Amino acid sequence: MDLSTLLLDLSDGMLIQPTLDSRKSVVIDLGTRHTKAGFAGEQAPCAVFPTAEAQWHSQQVQEGYESTYPDATETVLNYVFKNKLGIDSKDHSVLLGRSLPYVQQNQEKLVELLFEKFQVHSALLPLNNVLSLYSSGHLTGLVMELGAGTSYCVPICDGFPIKGFIMSSEVTGNKLTEFFMNLLSNRDHSFTPITTDPVLAETLKETVCSVAPNLFTALSDSPEVVYTLPDGTELRIGRERYQCPEALFSPNLIPCVTRSIPTVISDCIKKLDTFRGKSCTTSLVSNIFLSGGGSKLTNIRERVKAEVDKCLDEFYASRSKVSLCPSGYSSWLGGSVLCCHSNYNEVAISAEEYHEHGVNITSLKNFF
Repeated sequence: MDLSTLLLDLSDGMLIQPTLDSRKSVVIDLGTRHTKAGFAGEQAPCAVFPTAEAQWHSQQVQEGYESTYPDATETVLNYVFKNKLGIDSKDHSVLLGRSLPYVQQNQEKLVELLFEKFQVHSALLPLNNVLSLYSSGHLTGLVMELGAGTSYCVPICDGFPIKGFIMSSEVTGNKLTEFFMNLLSNRDHSFTPITTDPVLAETLKETVCSVAPNLFTALSDSPEVVYTLPDGTELRIGRERYQCPEALFSPNLIPCVTRSIPTVISDCIKKLDTFRGKSCTTSLVSNIFLSGGGSKLTNIRERVKAEVDKCLDEFYASRSKVSLCPSGYSSWLGGSVLCCHSNYNEVAISAEEYHEHGVNITSLKNFF
């Protein structure tokens, strides 16, 4: 599949001019914390909601309801189609962006669910990292996804992930949020609404936390900020707002035995240099992108670049460029672009292909 024309055109409120078929494509980014859903060709999802909301709604509508799907994906998709988009899934194609471990472990079950339960026209399950890169207007780059439940670094060349070079860290958004709550608890804060509402806790973290260029300097001069909770309670937060994101660079603070985010990126680059050579690696180093909720933290881009450069030799450090994906909905936006590509039907799994090969089609047709 040639993706050379996969470029963003934001004129006239559209990404690229969608075809008649692509207008029927539904784009869903099913995240650990939030789900985004909408239609191909649009610049933003028309529905953004806490993923847990779908399960809550199902329990209210049908007492004792239990999804037949292990992680309640069926519940969320049903909620998206019926309640958020108000459509019949039988009339649409679906692009469902998911994190790497989910796709690897549940790909066959998810394809079966889409075609058997929801009877979609076609389906595609690309990696969120790949979609985030598309949203930036690039086809080659290295995308570090800082998600709520996953932190994965994926090198991508000419629009496709380079398999065998993907690396991860166990420092995730969820662990940072938990760490932040523990730091606040140590100051004897009373914040019951936060401990019972993970979405509120995450919002607080993303609003007040900031990555320090130098932690020791920040801690010695860290004026408090005031955050007002929905119930009117005021929280005064000081050095905790710098201590929390520092775990991205020093996982032992959580504590967690894993690689830091800069180490994951630099190790990926070093492995690429060893096995793919400087020509390939240089193009990736000059296009390092941060995506996911963790990329919203203030000053994270500058700090990640500084730490990554420390781990690289002079050749790559002088050529490295770290950027943030241009949208808070970068993976959804990339899916919207991909659905409008003229060759989209070549990579998507059609209903006819599924009924001919069954779930084995995922091994026969797996580009992303």
